[in-house]
Amino acid sequence: MLGRRLLHPLVTEVRDLGALAGPVLVFGGPYGNLEACDALLAAAERHGIDGRNAICTGDVVAYGADPQAVVDRLRAWGCAIVMGNCEESLAAMPRMRAAASMKARPARCCRRNGFCLTPRSQP
Repeated sequence: MLGRRLLHPLVTEVRDLGALAGPVLVFGGPYGNLEACDALLAAAERHGIDGRNAICTGDVVAYGADPQAVVDRLRAWGCAIVMGNCEESLAAMPRMRAAASMKARPARCCRRNGFCLTPRSQP
């Protein structure tokens, strides 16, 4: 039960990857960059690595132009994904907005594809 106490409160699933046979790809920081993600998947294919032997260390979204497309690609590929600090920050945003709503003029968020991109002041 010690392991449960060490888990981050936003963790939704712990998955045992078991023994991985063959080459393993460990990567991180696609940052919503679809072109870079596609290049990575193409390189993995050239090396015979499929999603079952790949681990993304997080920071899938934020900064780049296509965060939802990158999420969709990686989910379809089937790799294991660990929550990075970008995902942690996005997951914490509803709590941050709730705290801000107690102020006189709360900040709002401009949304695209479900991800908060840019703060915008309330009119």
